[in-house]
Amino acid sequence: MEERAPPTEASSTYFDRMIELNLKSTFLCCKYVSVHMKSVKSGKIINISTIDGKRCSSEYLGFYAAAKAGVIQLTRALAMELARYGINVNAVCSGYVDTPLLRWLFKTFADRLGMNVEEIKNISLVEIPLRRFATPEDIAGPVLFLASPDSDYITGQAINVDGGIEPH
Repeated sequence: MEERAPPTEASSTYFDRMIELNLKSTFLCCKYVSVHMKSVKSGKIINISTIDGKRCSSEYLGFYAAAKAGVIQLTRALAMELARYGINVNAVCSGYVDTPLLRWLFKTFADRLGMNVEEIKNISLVEIPLRRFATPEDIAGPVLFLASPDSDYITGQAINVDGGIEPH
């Protein structure tokens, strides 16, 4: 069984790794940080998900998307649980961010489709109304907003930061 393969071709070990890395780690971080936040009756938890947690753009991202969908639902459940303690819980859902995972995905598609990476990038850019890939700094701004007092009345949200791919 190949790693980073479609779900029916991937190993259960790879599935476990995606859940551990993307969902269980978020759960554990929230669980332990909330202990202190509850004691001071204040806090902001900002989880990182992806628009692939709302829609899966590739069968090669199936387990990743499933784990990130879990992060979104965990965020919503924690927001309901922790609101009584004055703790806001939200998620930022990024789109295409120029990272090693995105570059791997472009190369994988290019190899499988007999295309070059630039062609795959251009196809992906057409999907983004802003016509560029996000930078890590593009994601940092909304995270900083959610951590600030300006977001005190926002909780349980999964905010898309995706250049307009999923406009809702």
